[in-house]
Amino acid sequence: MTRWVTGMSGQPPGDRSAELRAACGDYDVFAQVDHEAFDACMFPQVFFLHTLMTYLPNACFILNTRPTNKWLDSVRHWYDMMPRLVDACPIHPKNETGLGEWYDRHKIRASLALRSARCGLEFNIDEDPIGLTTHLTQFFNINSSRHCLGVYTHKSEGRDTSGSTRHGPNVAGHG
Repeated sequence: MTRWVTGMSGQPPGDRSAELRAACGDYDVFAQVDHEAFDACMFPQVFFLHTLMTYLPNACFILNTRPTNKWLDSVRHWYDMMPRLVDACPIHPKNETGLGEWYDRHKIRASLALRSARCGLEFNIDEDPIGLTTHLTQFFNINSSRHCLGVYTHKSEGRDTSGSTRHGPNVAGHG
């Protein structure tokens, strides 16, 4: 996705979803498009949100958040993610406090950006995890069940996947 965003730079605003599908695959959903690099802080959905909204004006953007302390706890328990993000991301101070402040700023920026999106949904995954299916069902005006949407929240040994969302087979990205 990063190459596609770079290729769009300087192009006139408008729907470029066909170009995205040609470059990245014919998917219905692109989810959690961050890049796991050991020496870089790469979160296209954070850094390029306005670009994505400019060139995908008909897309729906979903901002799922959680309290910063719970997000940091999740990062702390996801293998060696905490030290990698602290080292690679443009944060100050270079510690968990700086990373938490970075996350807070992202939530504010993304929330404000979603207000100008044609289609945007924001919800806190820790405040109402049972209601996630209801949020999505009402927002997209669909009649679906928790089983059909494939929403899972669980912890597995060695990594924290609480609040993770898994979708059907036509999804690109992590879930």
